[in-house]
Amino acid sequence: MIAVLTGVVAFVATLVYFRSAPAFDDAFISATFARNLSQGQGLTWTPGEPAFYGPTSLPFTLLLALGEWFGIGSLTTARWLGALGWGLVHATMFLVGVTFLAEPIAVITTLWSALLLVGPRWSVGMETGLYVAAIMAALHALQQRAFRAAFAFAVAASLIRPDGLILFGVVALVAALTVTAPDWRGRFKAVIQAAAPALAAAAAAGILIVIFLGTLVPNSVAAKRAFSCDVAGCISPGGLYQELGGHIGRGAAAFLALFAVVGTGRALAARARGAWPLLVFVFAYLATFTLARAPGSVWYYAPLAPALILFSAFGIAGPWPFRTRPVQWLGAAALIAAVLLTTRAAFAVQPRRSVKGVEPARAEVADSILRDMSVRQRSTASVLSFEVGYLGYTIPGRIIDLLGVVTPGLQPCFSREDGSEVLERLSPDYVVVIDQPYVGTRCIAGARVLQSGYTLLARVSRDFGSYMDNYLVYRRR
Repeated sequence: MIAVLTGVVAFVATLVYFRSAPAFDDAFISATFARNLSQGQGLTWTPGEPAFYGPTSLPFTLLLALGEWFGIGSLTTARWLGALGWGLVHATMFLVGVTFLAEPIAVITTLWSALLLVGPRWSVGMETGLYVAAIMAALHALQQRAFRAAFAFAVAASLIRPDGLILFGVVALVAALTVTAPDWRGRFKAVIQAAAPALAAAAAAGILIVIFLGTLVPNSVAAKRAFSCDVAGCISPGGLYQELGGHIGRGAAAFLALFAVVGTGRALAARARGAWPLLVFVFAYLATFTLARAPGSVWYYAPLAPALILFSAFGIAGPWPFRTRPVQWLGAAALIAAVLLTTRAAFAVQPRRSVKGVEPARAEVADSILRDMSVRQRSTASVLSFEVGYLGYTIPGRIIDLLGVVTPGLQPCFSREDGSEVLERLSPDYVVVIDQPYVGTRCIAGARVLQSGYTLLARVSRDFGSYMDNYLVYRRR
């Protein structure tokens, strides 16, 4: 019952936050694929073009398409699914936490997470809530030694997002270490037997994906492997701290980081068995993303949010060897004070404004193109850009992705092509770049043809807090 109540609180808090928060640009990529699918165009980015495995999360895109088909709309469906996912995350977070925290402390910790909204802030419009819910359910199943359920949830996470395969490895490792068997041969056999139903389901799903889409690897994943850390930096503990500070304030971020480290050390020293699956997952997740030089998009940090809060709480109010009642009361009081201070600091951070469900700068870029199309009496247009989600969702025509996420095989700046030749070959009606270009856009931003064959239509400022730059929108002469 307590798990259900904490889940409901988190669901309501997340839904309220999602109603006013701008969705990430990548969320509109899934929404565009879903809309085209619901209209009978297949899994396409541009209607009339061949279908391909473009969105990162196929199950989430199918659910969004269902929402479109029922007239709810992709973005509304995404927000409700996200809130549902984070509600389930917090229900299972309580169940995970209560295995190594006292029940009152686990309740306070889960409500703390629900109010801070760390994970939801990093995943507006994305599949991340459902993904993290599958992760937490698998970890809870591991704590209960329900290995078949753990493998089933790991497969679900892998289908929602490919990096769920990390969780599958964690489940296999923890199961092999904790399963009851006389020797390692027996352990291996027991793990295989536990994994068999989930592996059979995964194989069936994989065969269907290959039959209908021709590959098991989404194009978005292949494209991101190519540009690695060149677009959004790399996943790292430092990046986690920076993103945390940007959303809940530097002071609150430093506090959480400090006590998460303290709590991790205390959990290891106390040999808190309930914390082990969570610890193994955190280390495996960070190590895999760091070694793979994965791009540091903020939603990749969201699976770490429950562990961050749980270990912070363990650092503040976890059990001590001398378990006297005054010490327990002192720990609970300290945790409540931490909840009040950090939540106040988080709400003091200026929230991101939303215009038409997206950040104002992105909305203005799309509006500048739509206004010009109206003046020139054009019903469709081709646009070359490095951020394509919202443009693809709002502008009729062909949106060409400079980073290749939804335009397979096109990454001209990473392959060091001549920008002028690219512009002449593609001949887009509009080009969107930034005035401080990074390697993925630099060949286009500095191209001779962009200056001679296009005119500047709009300059739109975008504010990242620590620095600012400008979108530059060009129209073909």
